[in-house]
Amino acid sequence: MVNNFKYLGFSEPMALAMVEALKVNPYPNPRVGALLIDEQGNVKAAANHKQKGSNHAEINIFDQVQVEETDTLYVTLEPCFHSDTSPSCATEIINQGV
Repeated sequence: MVNNFKYLGFSEPMALAMVEALKVNPYPNPRVGALLIDEQGNVKAAANHKQKGSNHAEINIFDQVQVEETDTLYVTLEPCFHSDTSPSCATEIINQGV
């Protein structure tokens, strides 16, 4: 499946994040996947948004590994900026320095 996304012009990390998003159906929320890679391009962590009211994919990534400032985060949807049902992903991305 990754090759299909790459054929559409997506980078391999973004294609892998898209595959991660498709692993679950958090209806009525959108499917979201995230991938964290190190500076050598190795995958450090992958996560998705599992269900309504649970942490978003970005927060699930940060719960898995220690983030370095040289890491790159790929997410299939723009980060949220609210903090009502889950932590603000935008704020946490800034706090993590990625």
